[in-house]
Amino acid sequence: MNDAPYFDPRTVTALIVIAVLSFAGASYFALVDKPPQSAGANAYSVSAVGHLAFTRLLARRGIPVIVSRSNSTAKAGDRSLLIHAEPSLQSGQPSRADFTLLVLPKRAVIPDSYRSGWAYSAKPAGTEAIERILQQYIPDASVIRAPSKIHWKPPALQKLGRWNQGNTGNDLLWSRIRSRAAPHLETPQLIVSATIEPIVHASEGILVGALKRDGKTIFVISDPDILSNAGIGQGDNAALLVDLIELMRPAEGTVIFDEVVHGYFRKPNLWAVIFELPFIAVTTIAIASLALLLWAATGRFGAPASSPPRSTTTESDLIENSVGLLHQAGYAREIAGSYPEIVLHDLARQLHAPRSMAPGERATWIDQVGAARQMKTTYRALADEITSATGNKAAGDTATLRAVQKLYDWKQELIDGSGRH
Repeated sequence: MNDAPYFDPRTVTALIVIAVLSFAGASYFALVDKPPQSAGANAYSVSAVGHLAFTRLLARRGIPVIVSRSNSTAKAGDRSLLIHAEPSLQSGQPSRADFTLLVLPKRAVIPDSYRSGWAYSAKPAGTEAIERILQQYIPDASVIRAPSKIHWKPPALQKLGRWNQGNTGNDLLWSRIRSRAAPHLETPQLIVSATIEPIVHASEGILVGALKRDGKTIFVISDPDILSNAGIGQGDNAALLVDLIELMRPAEGTVIFDEVVHGYFRKPNLWAVIFELPFIAVTTIAIASLALLLWAATGRFGAPASSPPRSTTTESDLIENSVGLLHQAGYAREIAGSYPEIVLHDLARQLHAPRSMAPGERATWIDQVGAARQMKTTYRALADEITSATGNKAAGDTATLRAVQKLYDWKQELIDGSGRH
């Protein structure tokens, strides 16, 4: 009967490791969603016109934020605020949620060809294209550009109460919005419309407004500079934006940035779903069960391999045997005669001697190093001693080996210092 194992345990282990690494790699590439690099006006962009700072500001203030690349309207439902921030005409007619915030575009962005994620220029675009986007939501609205210095009007408390989706009677929030309703903007872009009720406005037009259409609530911010990476830190813009979002979103609601309108659609991933609640519990149990099955099965592949006989031969025994063989063959003196040259080459390498030196110059250079390190003898003297011992047949091999040992000890002391070898 053959007691040899059917499978080599090392092969089984390698197969298990490969399987685990393959699963881990597939999971990583499926789950890790690397944000796209962009210089445009979107939630991924770090450029001056991007919205990344706005999303991070809301998250730091404890407001749940999702940057969505699929089914954004379905995710919003009736308990979240869906944001269409600077959509383009190419995105088509957007699907509105129960609570939608439209942020109008303002600038035509040209990416920097040399610096990824930077904008080369971001000049104001024509108002006609912006009006066409606005009229997809509000047909009778138009867009104007106002002068830099305008007189902002504080909103009435009853209007704020009408549009407060989170909590009724939140006087503190309304008072903060009224006190901060003078945003810092250069050449504000405003909306003129009879159907939009103003929240933050001036006599020239509306910066922030709201209306109800077909049973849905639509909020509008006409100038994106207030929330861009470059503009959000100006004046009280950041504080005003946080308060406005608290006004617009339902109580405990999530803020969803729809990036599908910028072309960043991603097909929903089954791998990502199984690692989300509530499926993560079932997935964890399945992985643990598979791990236990593999662990239990690894011990069943064939008979145990017998232990190899323990060797009693040591390294010093091997060295002594090698020296004995060389001595018997008559090669000990020849090898010892070459040893000074080997030591010279090794010292030159370890001490970084100039490569252009001839062997004689290297010996002089190494002895100078030895003198600087207060060595008691020199390389030349020890090399001459080996040469003398190998040339004197009457002295025997013992004198030759003793001379070699002295050169070896001197070399180690030169490199490492006395007592370290």
